[in-house]
Amino acid sequence: MNAKRLFMLACLPLFMSPAIRAGVLEEHYGKWMGTLAIPHGPVIKTGIELFPRADGSPGASFASPDQTPIAVPVERVQTVNGEIRLSISSVGIDLALRPDGDDLVGQAQQGPMVVPLRLAHVASFGEPVRPQTPQAPFPYDVQTLVVNTPDGTRLSGTLTHARGATRATAVVLLQGSGPIDRDEYIGGHHLFALLADYLTRRGITVYRFDKRGVGRSTGSYTSETSATLLADALAATRAIRARADVSRVGVIGHSEGAATAAELAARYPSDVDFLVSLAGPGLKGIDEIELQDRIGYERKGLSPSQVQMLTNYGRRFYATVVSIDDVEARTKTLVGLSSNLNEADRQLVLQYASTGTLSIGLARTPHLREVLTMDFPQYWRSVHCPVLVLNGSLDVQVPAPQNPDAIRAALTAGGNRRAQVETLTRLNHLFQTATTGLADEYTRIDETMAPAALEAVARFVVAGR
Repeated sequence: MNAKRLFMLACLPLFMSPAIRAGVLEEHYGKWMGTLAIPHGPVIKTGIELFPRADGSPGASFASPDQTPIAVPVERVQTVNGEIRLSISSVGIDLALRPDGDDLVGQAQQGPMVVPLRLAHVASFGEPVRPQTPQAPFPYDVQTLVVNTPDGTRLSGTLTHARGATRATAVVLLQGSGPIDRDEYIGGHHLFALLADYLTRRGITVYRFDKRGVGRSTGSYTSETSATLLADALAATRAIRARADVSRVGVIGHSEGAATAAELAARYPSDVDFLVSLAGPGLKGIDEIELQDRIGYERKGLSPSQVQMLTNYGRRFYATVVSIDDVEARTKTLVGLSSNLNEADRQLVLQYASTGTLSIGLARTPHLREVLTMDFPQYWRSVHCPVLVLNGSLDVQVPAPQNPDAIRAALTAGGNRRAQVETLTRLNHLFQTATTGLADEYTRIDETMAPAALEAVARFVVAGR
């Protein structure tokens, strides 16, 4: 998989518009898998999942297991004369499918290329089996819980609760960036499913939810901003706090989710009793992203001169994103940055600096501009509840010691004396025991989360400090 960055965990510009209810869709809810034979190219596994969203309308996701383990939300789901039509503009693909016996048969179109497609009903997309993935039956209660936000979005999530618990401590989990579901499925691992299981077995109530526009949640993913992330986190936290069987509520955020958790605790201190930051950013946005880039290049073994060239290119790229308001003018200038390079440098940029936060697609969205100008230390200075800060020593996306040190400094400057800050050795951004920390290791490592990280979180939450 491509290297991921803090604010680009498989992030794609996606939008989910209202879907048209149709019987043929409802009759074919489930997972469907087949192959696309690209003319003069590879044969690629391709799948879709059709399902009801939290408001009852049909939703869908698109899967390409050979290319990415992330399920991509489908922007438009409709039926026309009994034909299921799906539009995934984020990857430039349109599907048109009809029932044919037990299969769905039709075509996939990407630009001028049209390829026949046959999909069979399957139980799963063949995701890797990980030893730590929780398996039913569970020794606790599991239920679907839908939270309504003030703007009408319906967040669909899973609540796990110890049987018979009456005044439990509860936590709300906030994912990293990108179209991530309630289980925080990244690199073939269900991080939040594991974390929720680990905590609930120790008596902690846990709520995790699909981001808006992702999975069963309604709304638009591409309209996501720090304001909508904060609003959704607040709605979820208040919904859990309102439960009679809950006494205390904390927030656990991973990566960008930790930044949202910090903003939540800073702005709404009465709603957050404690906070856990897992690989959370502590630097200003522009400094964080440039640090990610440089360390990523170094870990890949590039020479100092290549690192310097790519770092300078990135600095010009980000300055352009921030300084030019008009999307088309911004895009034209960014395209010119690479086209004006000499051939060797242009090939270097194409290989190492054209995805993630350095992709033209993300640069056209408001989200990257927002992240580049964020002041994360400002949030941390205003957090006064108990805090656990965990980072991995091999993390490339949120490098240590720079980020945990910055968080500690901000908390201290704000007068917070109830913070624990720890960097766990040999762990990457997902808190797996790793070798390089680069994102291409995620899928190759069977461990979903190191026991040391799980134990540290549980110890802090259970102790109630």
